[in-house]
Amino acid sequence: MQFWYKNATTGMGNLITQKDGINAVLNGNELTFSIGNESVKGIINPSQYNFYSLVYQSGTNAQLVILENGTALKSKILSEDLKLNTKNSIFIGGTNTIGNIHDVRFWSKTFTAAQATVAKDKTLTGRELSLLGYWALDEGNGKVGVDKAKSRNANVNLGWDIKPKGTAYAFASNAYLSLTNVGFVQPSVEEDITMSFWVKTANAATSTLFSNGKGNLEDPVQGNGYRNKWSVNMLSDGSLELLSENISYKLSSKSVADNNWHHIAFVIKRGGSINSYEDGIEVSSVSSANIGGISGNKIVVGARLFKDLVLTETIDNHFTCLLYTSPSPRDRG
Repeated sequence: MQFWYKNATTGMGNLITQKDGINAVLNGNELTFSIGNESVKGIINPSQYNFYSLVYQSGTNAQLVILENGTALKSKILSEDLKLNTKNSIFIGGTNTIGNIHDVRFWSKTFTAAQATVAKDKTLTGRELSLLGYWALDEGNGKVGVDKAKSRNANVNLGWDIKPKGTAYAFASNAYLSLTNVGFVQPSVEEDITMSFWVKTANAATSTLFSNGKGNLEDPVQGNGYRNKWSVNMLSDGSLELLSENISYKLSSKSVADNNWHHIAFVIKRGGSINSYEDGIEVSSVSSANIGGISGNKIVVGARLFKDLVLTETIDNHFTCLLYTSPSPRDRG
């Protein structure tokens, strides 16, 4: 069994419980890994997330091993093979156990120290040979942890802890962000593009969240025949649109100006479609044939940018909101 874990337990607590299977108990930073009547103990590092492999090797060199980031903390040689039933439910956490865990993997094979070192840096698909269960635990909300290997989903009865934590940008009183180091953000008309963000506002008003131009016919045509300017706007009814090449693409099905966090995403597949999503639900799918790329030496967040043919710059259409671009901010108020 493998998982990423950061320990904050100070007393005695169960980390993993499985009847007739794998069990792991914490006493502060001392981890006891046991199967049946056999166990091995090791001191784990609580200062950071570490990748743990609890290995039972049967056969000629039967043993129990605790690996931390591919390094053996402790091992115990066994005189005989152990009885192990991997069909019983696995419980993670319990009374007095404090910590953060994710990327839980349950295998029907052993791992050497070298193999565990490599495994810690791999993201699994769920289709790997000998993988019995894979719970990434990256949903961030809800009561289900999806098993990507066998669809035996976990019941999540604890609160999610999003890491790394961050803060949202608060836009008010005509404040905006001006991004000038954007030379690497120049996707062409041949490249696929994905954009996503979290937004929270109580004000339904015509305004702009993101812009490198107006997105309409006022933007000058460039050498590739496109204007290559985008403007993500809020309309007067509180709904959102992407305006590019003077075409409006719907980003939300209703007003998002309800003082709650909403996640907005859109995916542009060249030669295919533009798909937009509101809180994980698809709201639009239209052809991507007419949308350009993104070009220019500045992007503005929280207002609308425009440069004319003589490069005179105008910033207007300011937005009042909170914007967040990392994992879910819903628990931050």
